[in-house]
Amino acid sequence: MKARALVTGAGTRLGRAMALDLGRRGFDVIVHYNTSHGPAEEVVAEIRAMGREAHALGADLLDEAAVQGLIPRAVEALGGPITCSLTRPRSSSMTASRAAPARAGTAPWKATCAPPWC
Repeated sequence: MKARALVTGAGTRLGRAMALDLGRRGFDVIVHYNTSHGPAEEVVAEIRAMGREAHALGADLLDEAAVQGLIPRAVEALGGPITCSLTRPRSSSMTASRAAPARAGTAPWKATCAPPWC
């Protein structure tokens, strides 16, 4: 099975670092972004320079329809199932519920991987 990852918020900061690390580890990567299209495309270029496949996909994770469409778009872009996903709730000024304030950097990452990559 080919190693394919989806990293949310991968255009900047921690998401960027995680997407690049997965590329170095041999994963093809979907670089998700909401508003950071330019930085996401830069991450894609860096991963492709490593010899891996990468695509930038935009979606507002607070929009249910956008979230429902993200995985099928990722599977189509990479040509097969996602074997690893790294997601993090919004950490700017609000959480994904838009109701409870969150302090930057306090929300935990969630990793989901399929064998043999877990």
